[in-house]
Amino acid sequence: MNNTCLLIETKMNVVLVSHSLLYMEVLQLWIDRIEDMIIIGKFSSQEEFCKIRTERRPDILIIDFYKELNSDMNFLKKMSKKFRGMKILVVSMYNDMSFHIALKKCGVKGCIEKYNINSDLELAIHNLHKGRAHFLTG
Repeated sequence: MNNTCLLIETKMNVVLVSHSLLYMEVLQLWIDRIEDMIIIGKFSSQEEFCKIRTERRPDILIIDFYKELNSDMNFLKKMSKKFRGMKILVVSMYNDMSFHIALKKCGVKGCIEKYNINSDLELAIHNLHKGRAHFLTG
């Protein structure tokens, strides 16, 4: 009798939130190249994401953070409570220690520079999925 072990491939469920459809497409192109990830949702606003109804629970939320507003910080806090266990990765042009501290207080697990996704995105997602924080300061 032949004992064959079937490997069940599990992929990280990724959700994208960006006000810029062009930037969301750029993020999708990069993520589509990574074999162990699948995009299960794309949303053009935080409000749209808040209405999420899906059978697949997001593992990683990648949000294009284009402003540093209290409403954005409140959104991050709300999402980290609503989806316990989901890791939030912020993609932003802000890259300083005080901004990272504020993000951490909101439950964010990582932040990469918006214009460095080619070198940081895959590493950041894998770090978050493994339970590690990923904050780079330049």
